[in-house]
Amino acid sequence: MLQDLRLAVRSFRRYPAFAVLAAAIVALGAGANAAVFSILHGVLLRPLPYADADWLVAIAPTTFLSIRDVDFLRARSRAFVDVGASSPGWRMPLTGVGDPVQIVTARPTPNLFDILGARPLYGRLFEPGDGTAGRRGVIVLGHRLWQARFGGDPAVLGRTITLGGASFEVVGVLAAQSGVLDVEADAWIPFERDPRLDAARNSLAYARLRPGVDLATALDELRAMLPEMVRETGGGELAPDALQLVPLVRAIVGDLRTPLLLVTAAVALLVLLTAANLGTLLLGRQIGRRREAAVRAALGASRARLAREAFVENTVVAVAGAIAGLVAARVALPALVHILPPEMPRLDEVTIDPVVIATIVVTSVIAVLIFGVIPSFVATPVSVQPLLHEGARTDSRGSRRLLDLLVVSQLALAVVLGLGAALMARSLRALQHVRPGFEAERVLTARLQPAGPRYLGPGRMPAYYRDVAEHVAAVAGVTHVGMINHLPLSGYDWGRTVQPDDQPALPPSSLPRFGWRMIDGDYFTVMGIPLRAGRRFAPSDDANAPHVTIVNEAGARRLFNTPEAALGRGIRMKDPVGEAHAVIVGVVADVRHKSIASEPEPEFYTPVAQAFGTAMTLVVRTAGPPAAVGASVRAAVWSVDPNVPVAAMGPMTTMVRENLGRPRMLATLLLVFAAVGSAVVVCGVYGVVAYTVRRRERELGIRAALGAGRGTLHALVLRQGLGYAAASITVGLPAALAISRLMRGVLYGVQPHDAVTVAALCVAVVVTTLVAATVPAVRAGRVDPATVLRG
Repeated sequence: MLQDLRLAVRSFRRYPAFAVLAAAIVALGAGANAAVFSILHGVLLRPLPYADADWLVAIAPTTFLSIRDVDFLRARSRAFVDVGASSPGWRMPLTGVGDPVQIVTARPTPNLFDILGARPLYGRLFEPGDGTAGRRGVIVLGHRLWQARFGGDPAVLGRTITLGGASFEVVGVLAAQSGVLDVEADAWIPFERDPRLDAARNSLAYARLRPGVDLATALDELRAMLPEMVRETGGGELAPDALQLVPLVRAIVGDLRTPLLLVTAAVALLVLLTAANLGTLLLGRQIGRRREAAVRAALGASRARLAREAFVENTVVAVAGAIAGLVAARVALPALVHILPPEMPRLDEVTIDPVVIATIVVTSVIAVLIFGVIPSFVATPVSVQPLLHEGARTDSRGSRRLLDLLVVSQLALAVVLGLGAALMARSLRALQHVRPGFEAERVLTARLQPAGPRYLGPGRMPAYYRDVAEHVAAVAGVTHVGMINHLPLSGYDWGRTVQPDDQPALPPSSLPRFGWRMIDGDYFTVMGIPLRAGRRFAPSDDANAPHVTIVNEAGARRLFNTPEAALGRGIRMKDPVGEAHAVIVGVVADVRHKSIASEPEPEFYTPVAQAFGTAMTLVVRTAGPPAAVGASVRAAVWSVDPNVPVAAMGPMTTMVRENLGRPRMLATLLLVFAAVGSAVVVCGVYGVVAYTVRRRERELGIRAALGAGRGTLHALVLRQGLGYAAASITVGLPAALAISRLMRGVLYGVQPHDAVTVAALCVAVVVTTLVAATVPAVRAGRVDPATVLRG
């Protein structure tokens, strides 16, 4: 083997172009595989940082439950060791630690960290009694907040901080990976029980299975208890399919799992494509060395000996290419992580670790051996005598067929990859042309959350927002100012069931759920949301006036069939906390609140003066670029109260762009992989067609001597490329159409079998093969008949 290794190194020195090209092909596949596998491993495959994480499950991961629901399951279930919950997404102002800042807190039940088996980096986590009314508030800092605001100082333990106007004692700091349960959470505050709110469904539930209990058994028990749970907890009905049990890692990743697997499948196709291209290159090299192999065989070398030498050469190529690919992946990984959606969990765990390195090296070696050893056996001569004759052909019918098969395989894989990329590109284009229902250009947004005793009295918070609006409106370059509790595309959404006054009372499960928006000022004008009927809110719609509301067109159609019929009608809005009544005074156009890809849902708007105090998002329409007035708007807000954080200030166009982050990521990665695959295919087709031209030089010279013109010789060679294209479309297109159906859940505005996309893809394949065959075709037309005939 050492002798074979020395021979391989000497061979590569003699033919450096082959060695570099072969290693580059391996590096291409290995680099793409390493970069994406490192993400897949970090997000999906790496064990969670909790004790015995395989026994952890999420209960109804996409459905919120109430604390009463959790108490019921904890007391009655025999399938779980314990059940806990966490209420996510509580934004709170942190003051007294540098500039005021808004942070995101999660509110778990005190037992949740014990269920997870999480351990603090410093201090302690929650214990029974934390969160009880009357006890001192405690807080556990997330690692990110601890580093950013407290300098990573362990002495923060025992320190009192002001959060949301209340005091909390820091009792612990989480390790960097322990916040994986809630990507956004900066800190954790124990859930505080309140009999008025215990029936509100605002928490995600988690449990630890008892040893020996599988998911199916636990789910059967869960659904059997559902009717009794709904009856006892009073939180309203739940659909039977709303209760699901999934492993915790799948719940954390959520609907990002499908895009990740699609990208992984694309990388697998690219790796196979590059391996097939490498097989073509290695087979061509072995065919070119058949005469040398024949001479060595005549001197006593066995076929196994010759194949072993090829095996060692291929292994050297595989290892060198894998190392180069890992280096390239290490360089490219930060850029790849940058284009991933920010909501993707565990991104801080994405790295090229020993598991990734071992996997890439092993898969690269296996791929090269599969696509290299088989050509070696095909090209190694069985009969030596014919190859020793002068002028004998070094190829065989079997090797030529294998070359054709490898080229068609590359093109077929490129067809599958190309269709996926084309569909995602068209889907992204369709999303970019969707009108979300508002005008994002020249709109600046910022989150405000006043807190403290000065805002606790009735009407004080609406008065603060009015003062802010007046000061911001005076800023040069600002044309209109408004407020809303949850901005479209922000990921936050409150809702209530709605029922017209003139209809008999119905059970909550049969009532439609409307999105609930609290607004103030010129919100509709700022966002460019047109009024369809009635009027907007007026300053007179205050706490002392009759309660009014505005619904969107979808809501008006849902309740009254037409927008005009909704005006003047009374509706009742209910949630587990209570019920409110209002009269509809206006109807506005629909807005896509949850995402650009989701259809508008029924919504109603309430003036802030007639609602309770809450955090709001400031929306400002500007005469010029929003960034130009950002500093002045922040100063205007702080002139009213310097202790209110101005959080997440930025243009609305950024939020729209980030909302398209997932389809943009998929489209970008698939297009990059398709482009790389196309380049590899061009090289493969070019190499085989060029080899064919060289092999047929005598035939081409005779044809030229008998009167064939250059055009005829060009067509003869190009016909081979068209044959490859036709065969690859015949083989690859049905597979591509079948696989593309798996993309249905991530596509928008285009079907997996879209005829225009398929036709464009077929044209692209034909053009690609013709481009690859053009240079050999031109070379074939320049064959000198006299030279060939003399030879």
